Amino acid sequence: MKIGLITEGTIDDILLRPLLRRIAKEKASIDWPVQIDDGIGEIPIRRRGFGGVQKNLENLVKLLATKDSDYDIYVAILDRRTDQVQDKIAKDIRGKDVVLGIAIEEIEAWWLGDRSNTLAWTGLKDDRLEDDYKRPPYNAEKDPFPKRTLNSLIERSGKFGRSYGDGDTVLAKDFVEKQWDVEVHLKEIIAECPKGFGDFQQKMADAFKRTKAKQKR
Repeated sequence: MKIGLITEGTIDDILLRPLLRRIAKEKASIDWPVQIDDGIGEIPIRRRGFGGVQKNLENLVKLLATKDSDYDIYVAILDRRTDQVQDKIAKDIRGKDVVLGIAIEEIEAWWLGDRSNTLAWTGLKDDRLEDDYKRPPYNAEKDPFPKRTLNSLIERSGKFGRSYGDGDTVLAKDFVEKQWDVEVHLKEIIAECPKGFGDFQQKMADAFKRTKAKQKR
């Protein structure tokens, strides 16, 4: 099974891969390898960054109208800054094997939503947290600045010798290798991000099941 990612940048790619593999296994009982690639490779003219996802999806829809895809499913992630274009994108991809996820406010909220893994990775303890990640009242989906919260936890940890800032690929890869490649706690992420991640997980599970059924024919 091949999945093509259409994202704003490298951090999204790094974090999405273990999430998708876990959803495939846990929610669609897919135990065989799931190959995940940069899906914009098929698109003749492609862009990165804010606004790039919309343009890449527009070009992808045109491409799929003229040829069969090399991928079983395309996955695109937007953050909530793109409210104004989400309805148009959803309309454009309707009926296509494309899953659109909305991370509220950004994909780091899903990272923070997996509280057990975040605390294990940083070495911080629940009873020693400050207000920015203390629960209650902290909720990842209601956090207006997930990157800032994550950066604060990383700096407070003192383990890494670097800051997360606006997104650090070294730290994201380290988290994935040490935590999410071992286990992703989907229930924790849904509890913290029921609207964004809950909707994305359900759409991905449905897409995996449809593809699985096609491949059995």
